[in-house]
Amino acid sequence: MNCVSMDRAMWAGVLAEAEDCLIGARSTQISINGNIIGNASKRLPTTIPEERGCYAIWVDGVVQYIGKAVKIRSRLRQHLIYRSPKTGSKFNDVMQAHNAGKKISVSFISFDPSQLNEAVEQGLINKLTGGVNNRLPWNSQGCNLNALSDWMKKEFSRTTKPVDALVLATKFDSEFYSFDDFDQVLAQLVTQRFLKKITDASGTVFYQKV
Repeated sequence: MNCVSMDRAMWAGVLAEAEDCLIGARSTQISINGNIIGNASKRLPTTIPEERGCYAIWVDGVVQYIGKAVKIRSRLRQHLIYRSPKTGSKFNDVMQAHNAGKKISVSFISFDPSQLNEAVEQGLINKLTGGVNNRLPWNSQGCNLNALSDWMKKEFSRTTKPVDALVLATKFDSEFYSFDDFDQVLAQLVTQRFLKKITDASGTVFYQKV
C-alpha cells in the first residue's frame, strides 16, 4: 500500500490547489446538454473520463456538490441520467434544477497517488460546508442509509471472521463510489450490536458480525 506523508502546510497547499482546479478560477466546467439529463438513451460527453478522481456538479455556474468516484463518468451518469436505488446520487436534485430551466455542468480533477482523491474530497467538503457560509448545499443531504446498511449486512452474512476495515472500504468504494456515509453506517451497526469493532496490536481495524 502506498503512503503519502505531508505536514499541515503541505496539506493546506494541496487542498488549495485542488479547490482552485475543481471549483475555482482554474476549473473547467463541462456543460451537460439538457436533452441528456434524465434520458437513459443518451451518453455523457466523451471529455468526462472513466477514471478515479473528484468531481463537482454545478447549477447555473454555482457549485452544488462535490464527490469522489472510482469511475467519474459512471458516477456522474448516476447523478445526471438515472438513479440507482443502491446509491446516494443527486439525480432528484439535478432533475429539479433541470425542470426549473437551470443549466447543469460538471468539473473534475484526479490525483496520483489515487489515495489522495478521498482525502481531498473530504477536505474540500469539510472546508466548504456548514454554517451560514455553506457552499455545497447538496452535500448536506446524505445518502440512502438503509441501502448502505443492507449492503453491509449482506457482506457480513458471508463470513463469521473479522473483516479488515480497509478491505471492506475497497469493496464499498467499488459498489457505491462514495465514502460519504461509510463510517456512519458502520458506527450505526456497531451501536445496534450487529457488528463489533476490533483493533489489533498493530492498530489495524477489523469489524466482525456479533
